[in-house]
Amino acid sequence: MEKDVVHHLEFIEKTIQSKKKRIRMEPYYCLNCGFEFKNRKKFKKPGKCPACRDGRIAPAIFWIES
Repeated sequence: MEKDVVHHLEFIEKTIQSKKKRIRMEPYYCLNCGFEFKNRKKFKKPGKCPACRDGRIAPAIFWIES
């Protein structure tokens, strides 16, 4: 489930910090107007778009970068 992934990503982020690596992400974006959540610090999916108030948000893509 998506909420389980968020919990695991937080744990992974703490674990890889000692190895000089970090989690990078392609941001969430609104499927209606295209607004991108670029400066989001949380891994959790946003509820609604602040620009158009639509709830259809495309998932983010995460990867580990050294």
